[in-house]
Formats: sequence, structure tokens, C-alpha cells
Amino acid sequence: MRFPVTTICEVENLSQLESAVAHVRQADKVIFVSPNAVEFGLKALKTHAIRIDPPTGVLAIGPGTANRLREQGLPVSGIPLDQFNSEGLLKLPQLVQVKGQKVVIFRGEGGREQLHDRLVALGARVDYVECYKRSLPEQIDTRTMAMWRNGEIDVVTLTSNTAADHLLQILSLSDHDLFENAVIATVSTRTQQYCRQLGCTGQILVSAGPGDEALVSRINDWRAQAQRQ
Repeated sequence: MRFPVTTICEVENLSQLESAVAHVRQADKVIFVSPNAVEFGLKALKTHAIRIDPPTGVLAIGPGTANRLREQGLPVSGIPLDQFNSEGLLKLPQLVQVKGQKVVIFRGEGGREQLHDRLVALGARVDYVECYKRSLPEQIDTRTMAMWRNGEIDVVTLTSNTAADHLLQILSLSDHDLFENAVIATVSTRTQQYCRQLGCTGQILVSAGPGDEALVSRINDWRAQAQRQ
């Protein structure tokens, strides 16, 4: 069942966005850190008549992001082989020697600073294009909440730290135990550890990859194992 805890929408400060996308004109490399960054980033570029042309290198954080870029006609010159996060990006040969280069990172408002800080340490000039924001949904599915309270929800999927934060904001104080005792499925050890920090004491399943297919496979494996016990 779908129970969205995060809404993705455009940023409010459009003049700041216009200034940010202008950096692409001088970029040696541009990095997209999510499919949402592709959707909203390319929309902003189109609005301001800015193109990403060779020899500017285009890097993607993972296969889903790379596919979105290719669908829009942008060739992807670099993608991590198996670690689809900032650490994986930093292992790419294209980002090993960036001294004096200008790198532009397309992302949502707020994100991790590790990629930025490491590239700066390597001598790159780094700018962000924060082209979308994450917010709480305007309405909550009360039916799903009722099912959860009644013990009818077996697994809760959380694919980011932000999603975990938003879920806790949605749950009232009286429902906090639902999160604490939940079986949570996620796509990264980073979110697994974060859920522990937030108080989850239940089992946390981590998929082998970042996509929906890998997440569903991990849940199915857990369910099959539970049935054998």
C-alpha cells in the first residue's frame, strides 16, 4: 500500500535557482544525484535556455538517474558500478583529478555535504543547483494509519533519511511506538543506521541495490524466511 511521507516540488526562490543554473555554462562536469534532480534540473535549464554540451561531462549517482538523463538525450560519462551514493561517485575516475575544474551538483534542498567537501578538498570549484525540495504531504492516508495501528502492516519501506524524519513528524506522540517496533525495509545501510538512531528497535531489512526491484526482492526473502520458521 502507498503511504507517501514526502512530497517533491519546485523550490520557491526562483531567482536563486536562475543564478545557480547559470554556473552550468562554465562547468567542466555536472553531477545529478537523483532522478528528481534530473527532472527538476533539466526543467530549470530549459526555462533559462541553458544547455549541457560537450565537453562537459555528465555524471549520475545510479542507474535510475542515468536512465532519466539518457531519456532526455544526455549521454552519461560516469556512473558508480555498485555503490550508488556520494562515496561511489567519488570513486569514479572522472572525479579523481579535478583540481581547477568547475563542478556543478544538481540536488534537492538540504542534502549531504560529503561530495561537495571532498571535491573542494581535491581542488575543484563546486556549486549547487538545488532545484527541488522535499516537504510533508498535505494529506495523510488515515485508512492506512488505521491498518497500521491494528497490526495489519507487516513492513514499512523508507528509502531515505528524510522519509524517516517525515514519518516521525506524521506519527503523533501516541503512535511513536509504531515506528519503534516496525519492520523497516530500506535501500542503504546509512538509512538503516539512521532509523536506529531515531529509535527503531525492530528488524531493518537492507536491499542489495537502490531500485524498487531490489527492495521488493529483499522483502520477499524476509517473508519467505519468516514462513519457514
